[in-house]
Amino acid sequence: MECVIVSEDGLHDPIILPENTPVVLGRGPGTRITDRKCGRRQVELVADYRNKSVRVKQLGMNPSSVGGRSLEPGLEATLREGETLHVVNGLYPHTVRFAPSSPSGAKGQQQAADLAPDPGHQEAQEEEEEEEEEEVMRPRTPGGGEDSPEPARKRPRTENPGHGSSSGDEEEAGGGPIPEVAGQPWPQDKWIKETKLLVFTKKGVRARSKFAGFDIDGTIITTRSGKVFPTGPDDWRILYPEIPRKLKELAQDGYKIVFFTNQRGISRGKLRPQDFQAKAEAIVTRLGVPIQVYVATGLGFYRKPMLGMLDHFREQGNEGVKIDLESSFYVGDAAGRPANWAPDRKKKDFSCSDRLFSLNAGLTFYTPEEFFMGWKKPPFQLPEFDPDTLGSWQKCVTVCEAALRDGKRVAIDNTNPDLESRSRYTDCARKAGVPCRCFLFTTCFEQAKHNNRFREMTSTVLGHVPVNEMVMNSCR
Repeated sequence: MECVIVSEDGLHDPIILPENTPVVLGRGPGTRITDRKCGRRQVELVADYRNKSVRVKQLGMNPSSVGGRSLEPGLEATLREGETLHVVNGLYPHTVRFAPSSPSGAKGQQQAADLAPDPGHQEAQEEEEEEEEEEVMRPRTPGGGEDSPEPARKRPRTENPGHGSSSGDEEEAGGGPIPEVAGQPWPQDKWIKETKLLVFTKKGVRARSKFAGFDIDGTIITTRSGKVFPTGPDDWRILYPEIPRKLKELAQDGYKIVFFTNQRGISRGKLRPQDFQAKAEAIVTRLGVPIQVYVATGLGFYRKPMLGMLDHFREQGNEGVKIDLESSFYVGDAAGRPANWAPDRKKKDFSCSDRLFSLNAGLTFYTPEEFFMGWKKPPFQLPEFDPDTLGSWQKCVTVCEAALRDGKRVAIDNTNPDLESRSRYTDCARKAGVPCRCFLFTTCFEQAKHNNRFREMTSTVLGHVPVNEMVMNSCR
């Protein structure tokens, strides 16, 4: 007997799954999947010839699904003949087939061996793939929509990790201490260049399950000249004398130190990338701690407060070690503080992007003065408009009902193509005694497909994730 996993999109040849042998599918040449939302190690498959089934375990950060049932990292499901495995975010459908052995078995066995997890070769393979990405410089495709993973939920935090406390003894929701996971030290300094993103990893950096994130300008450094903007690559100094010591303490407490910085001047031609790279290396050297640095060089999905840099770090920058967001935190100066928020601080913050970055990610947030100097929490103001992607219709209904009770207006941004899905919200309006309007867009099916492709081709930022044929047919 022979078991094969078949790409319904025809991306690759069928791959044999040997009995009781783990085979890993993900982004790479074996599957020809290039989507950055798909991890290199996305799902693990183990065939059970006796029961004609395949055990599917999700390894990647973004959700896979089996027979319409969504998975999360670490969860498993059983795939049977006639059911569909979507590798990530409802895309890349695969089916499993059991049949008598075929003459092509040797080729399939070799394919399976190539995809099987091999600890002895994984590190070298990942380094080779990273070097390929550095040369190709592929653009990143933003995710989103109902299939995107639900944002992490924060727990109340009463201690500041920068002032002597450690998150190591916190407990997960299921009970028990959060395991501390660490990788091997990074062997050498390395820059990776992608479209609108630069990533620097200092020699000695270790993968960790928890991280301490920091902005750079106004958080770690300020200008030596005293001017708002630096006059050149060397116009900088460490903002507070306490910073190097605090960062070393965090590293000793098991945190990975990661910088996330917006540097739009690079894409605007006002800052040479090599100048900023040299500056970043000098800052890290001055701090004396192995640090990983993410640089958003222009507008788009990587730029804070969007989560592109954090997604890249979680999916590709931590050597496969899963990040525990609840044990991690972020520090930044773009915190939405008003003018005169402190006696000697006359100017208001230029933006709220660092605080919003933390809010979007589900991270505990501190200002530099809170974290490094022990100051009390300052006043701040969030933007008036707060779009909220809730991830499920149940949560949408709950928030809708609460908003109507508060006398607010509500707009539901979704397709809601059938009577049942629409009635969830028309019922809310009826119970609240408020008018409700539903907008019907009268495009034909062919025009909808055209619009889908047109939006994918003409996006001016980082591309549009196409709606797959299965979803479009079900809506039709």
